[in-house]
Amino acid sequence: MQTFSVTINNDANAKLFLNLMKQLKFVKAITVETKVDKLRDDDWIKPGRPATDEELEQLCIEMEADKGEIDSKVFFKQLKEKYKK
Repeated sequence: MQTFSVTINNDANAKLFLNLMKQLKFVKAITVETKVDKLRDDDWIKPGRPATDEELEQLCIEMEADKGEIDSKVFFKQLKEKYKK
């Protein structure tokens, strides 16, 4: 048995390709996977991409290990400054 990966440039073309592949008698199974890159340090607050379980676990570990205290007003001010548009 052979397994391979195909990258398709858009959803419409992917749907056409999958429909074609499903019609082939020798194709045993089709699995659709969406590759999600891991978050970088600066990506934790970016909308549109959920963190993986491993990333959330790592965030919890880092938060538990952090002994520094910071006021929430100062934190959000720094956050806004860091991610200004």
